[in-house]
Amino acid sequence: MDLIFVLIVFLGMFKCMTMQPVVGAERTVCYRERSSSYSPAAYAVASRVVELPYLLVQASLMVTITYWELAASRKMEGSGSQMAGFELVAWKFFYFLLLYFFSLTMVDPY
Repeated sequence: MDLIFVLIVFLGMFKCMTMQPVVGAERTVCYRERSSSYSPAAYAVASRVVELPYLLVQASLMVTITYWELAASRKMEGSGSQMAGFELVAWKFFYFLLLYFFSLTMVDPY
């Protein structure tokens, strides 16, 4: 569980630091859209939906690298090592990917 926490905090903080200038620029776009009779909720939903494919790619890359690397290192060292507790099982990989994707959508600064 510690590894999952570190992965989420790492990407969350990285996204917050890199997105700060973008969020400042997006505020003026939000004000412009609100003044032209669009609701702020429509703008928020649209900006969130646009980010979903990017978050899916980001989660897929991070989980693929970390999960299979840690599971393979655990298998090579034998059963005595409990690195992160990952096993080479497909459904556990996809479950971890789903949890990580949902965590990234919560951490996303939009």
